[in-house]
Amino acid sequence: ADLLIEKNGAVLDALQYLVLKAARLDEESFVKIVFDAKDWRRLRVEELQTIAKIAAERVLETGDPFELSPMNPRERRIVHLALRDDPRVRTASEGRGPDRRVVIQPAPPPAHP
Repeated sequence: ADLLIEKNGAVLDALQYLVLKAARLDEESFVKIVFDAKDWRRLRVEELQTIAKIAAERVLETGDPFELSPMNPRERRIVHLALRDDPRVRTASEGRGPDRRVVIQPAPPPAHP
């Protein structure tokens, strides 16, 4: 199980991807299969949510944008969702390919009519 969750679960994700590709019989079929080991996926979600909130607080304290480490699309989505209801900050994905990351910035001040 430890081998599956090394490198931020890359082996686990690759295995899941291969099984999903093999299980897809035709273009219209859809199968949802999720691989996990030692509750790693749930723990990773909690870790990413905590990282997002700590980074947002730092952004609010300093007023400077904060770039998180590169993440896969699923992990970036978790960060975006963790902060979407906080009107004080905004998130954006920047970069390309494996270097794509979430940048957290202070939200612009509300426009006054």
